[in-house]
Amino acid sequence: MTVGGDRLVASTEDSWECARSLVIKSGIYCGEDYDARLEIPECSTPSSCHGKWEAAVIFKPKDDAVGPIHDRFSPQIIKQRALSPKIIQTPAGETLLDFKQNIAGWLEVKNRAH
Repeated sequence: MTVGGDRLVASTEDSWECARSLVIKSGIYCGEDYDARLEIPECSTPSSCHGKWEAAVIFKPKDDAVGPIHDRFSPQIIKQRALSPKIIQTPAGETLLDFKQNIAGWLEVKNRAH
């Protein structure tokens, strides 16, 4: 990509370390699948993980294999409508939100706590 006449290259180098992602699947409708079994024990900060990850491998694509960076090609996600769920208490004391249909979207919560 060219910015103001300069060529912009986004890359890393071989001092970086990496590990397999704990997010094994991600999608717009079903969210993410997170596999906690892949966690590295006692690895909550980058400094505590040193030596427990693998060395990054430099990838050198062919000159014609990489194109410019673009915005997303899919339509943007926009609010279509708001649904008001029925609130249900289960015998186990859990609170469920029943929308009476399968939906994809997000929750908007108003907190009235002071």
